[in-house]
Amino acid sequence: MQTKSKIFAAGRIRVLEKGLIRASDMQRLCESDYDGAVRLLSEWGYGGEHSASPDFEKRIEGELIKAKDLMIELSSEPMLTNAILLRYDVANLKTLLKIYLKDKEAFSQKVDFEALSCLGLIEPKLMQLMVAQQDYPEIPENIANAAINLQFYEDKKPSPQEASVIIDRAYYEYVLSLKNPIIHEYFKAECDFSNILALLRLTLIYKEDTSSLKNTLEAVLMPQGEVKKENLLSACDHIGADFKKAKEILLADISAELYEVLSPLISEDMKLYLIEKAKDDYLIEIARKGKSDMETIAAVLGYFWARLREAECIRLIMTLKRNDVPANEILERLSEVYG
Repeated sequence: MQTKSKIFAAGRIRVLEKGLIRASDMQRLCESDYDGAVRLLSEWGYGGEHSASPDFEKRIEGELIKAKDLMIELSSEPMLTNAILLRYDVANLKTLLKIYLKDKEAFSQKVDFEALSCLGLIEPKLMQLMVAQQDYPEIPENIANAAINLQFYEDKKPSPQEASVIIDRAYYEYVLSLKNPIIHEYFKAECDFSNILALLRLTLIYKEDTSSLKNTLEAVLMPQGEVKKENLLSACDHIGADFKKAKEILLADISAELYEVLSPLISEDMKLYLIEKAKDDYLIEIARKGKSDMETIAAVLGYFWARLREAECIRLIMTLKRNDVPANEILERLSEVYG
């Protein structure tokens, strides 16, 4: 019965994929002015019931809610799909914890529910209640423990950045504990790019202070992916004086596929936006791997990730258009889409 369910889901996804906005259509959006881009989105019916709205964020929200509901409907492995959606509960948890840590006495009055994600499995008001009561029965134990430890700090109050890092790390540890190949590959890659970007950003701040660079990096690292933790920390010893040596250490022992992506981009000119774009493209390639898989839920996960990428691209295009950024600059920054 489960196999039939997966075959049905994969078949339905194949049909739905035809409705994804393709790269050529994204280019048309980029080349239109803002009003023309809004008209194109309306012609494509993007946003469902919000497709006539001038607010492109409302359209994006409508499409992502549909994608979330579809993934839940088609999933034969709810533990895995729930782990994907948990990311949005975690985002809300981080936002609420930052408000709580800033002023716990007025916490209940300071929450803007409109600013919270609607893509999680936990209603934002319920998440707010859990934070207020320091009790998290609806989320995995390790994330709940991380939140409680932040709320019951002993000495120095955690900064918003520290709280965010601690909760993100707990989330990655949870999803990487799940025994699913595509989830494992996807989130390990996210950790790799996150850790490399952290090293490069901190190098801009602490280039002449190796000790501070290493200590700060270690405090913000996500779980290890292909790029070893010891290599990240060892690279700190060289990156200020010998960038080439640091790069060799950093990229040692990783797969040829990841090396091919990272090696040309890690350079002293620190064009971090290119690494961000490469991360997006690398992750969508992982999502594509399950497109033809009829025996697992990889196609379902891949389609959800595809809709997320589509939404990110539309948000980027429309935001930059509203700020009169030229089309060629938008195209340069635009990540690859799934289709």
